[in-house]
Amino acid sequence: MDNSLRLIRDTEAAALLGCSRATFWRRVKDGTIAKPLRIGGLTRWRESDLARVIDKAAALSAPEVKLQPRERKRIMQ
Repeated sequence: MDNSLRLIRDTEAAALLGCSRATFWRRVKDGTIAKPLRIGGLTRWRESDLARVIDKAAALSAPEVKLQPRERKRIMQ
């Protein structure tokens, strides 16, 4: 099954993010994590939506590398 179509429960989503279920639900409430899909009595998240949350957090926490002009020139060649 394509991961963009895979739906996961809150317990699995919390484990994927490395947090508790309570923290996971707080992040849903504050908008950090997208609201779930509701299918009948089921509450699920798209795995691809959670992957985007992880990617965004990784991009924000990545250290910015500043190159000196001579290093920049060497890399550009």
